[in-house]
Amino acid sequence: GGVRRGGLVDIEFFTQYLMLRHASEYPDILSPNTADALTRLVSAGLLDAATGADMQDTLALWQRLQGVLRLSVEGAFDGENVTEGQRDLLVKAGGAADFDALVANMEAAATTVRGHFDRLVGLTP
Repeated sequence: GGVRRGGLVDIEFFTQYLMLRHASEYPDILSPNTADALTRLVSAGLLDAATGADMQDTLALWQRLQGVLRLSVEGAFDGENVTEGQRDLLVKAGGAADFDALVANMEAAATTVRGHFDRLVGLTP
C-alpha cells in the first residue's frame, strides 16, 4: 500500500512547495487549484513550460483515473481484482490502447513526475 511516488500527492506537494517558496515575491501564483497553480507558476517564469506541461498532463491523467475508480469501485482499489468493465473504463479514461499500455503509461508518468520532484524539491523520503 502507501502513496505512489510520482502520483497525485507528489504533484500537489510539488505545486504547494513552489507556491510557498515564491509567494512573497509573486502573490499572483497562489491558487487552491493545482492545475491553475501550475499554469500560474509557468506564467510567472518560476517553472519551465516543459515541466509544467508534464505535471499538468500527469495531474489530469491521475484525476481522470481517480474519477473512474470513485464511480466504479467500492472500498479499496485492487489492481488484481478489477473487472473487465473497470479495465475498459480505465483504459478509455487514460487514453491508452489497452490495459497493459495504460499501466506502462502510468509508470512512465510517475517516473517523470518523480524526476521533476527530486530535481526541483530535492526531498527524498
